[in-house]
Amino acid sequence: MPVQSKRNKHAALKLMRKLLKKYAIVPERMVTDDLRSYSAAVRDLGIERHHERGRCPEADRARRPAETGSLPDGF
Repeated sequence: MPVQSKRNKHAALKLMRKLLKKYAIVPERMVTDDLRSYSAAVRDLGIERHHERGRCPEADRARRPAETGSLPDGF
C-alpha cells in the first residue's frame, strides 16, 4: 500500500498518476480514505465514477488486532 509524506492535491495527483501508469489500467473501484485531496485529484484525472471515499473493508479486517486470549500456565 503506497504511503504519502504530504497530504495535498499535488501529492495525491502524483501518486495516482504513478499508480495508473504502473498498472496501465483504471481500476473498477478505487477506495481511498476521507482526505479531500484524493477526491480533488480523482476529479482532475476524470475518473470520479471509479472513486469511493471511505474505508476499505478488506483493509479494516487486516488492521484488526489479534485476539488476545489468556496464555496457558508456564508462559
